[in-house]
Amino acid sequence: MHKPEWYWTVQDEFVDIESRGAINIPISDDLEISGWDLKKALDLLLKSNPPLFEWLRSPIIYQQEKKVAAELLQLSEKF
Repeated sequence: MHKPEWYWTVQDEFVDIESRGAINIPISDDLEISGWDLKKALDLLLKSNPPLFEWLRSPIIYQQEKKVAAELLQLSEKF
């Protein structure tokens, strides 16, 4: 989690390595967990990021916040 001020804008003028908002957790040779925090996901949405669009439309869902996922999917159709 970041301080509230970090979330006030979607795009940063300068983003250092520590605040990229990416989550990568290798579990084993066969499983890896990846994702982004909401600010990073919204920034990627603005950039029409293909992996984000693929994740939003994937039939495989392990866990999701249904309302947030539905809103992101709806927003992605504009980009």
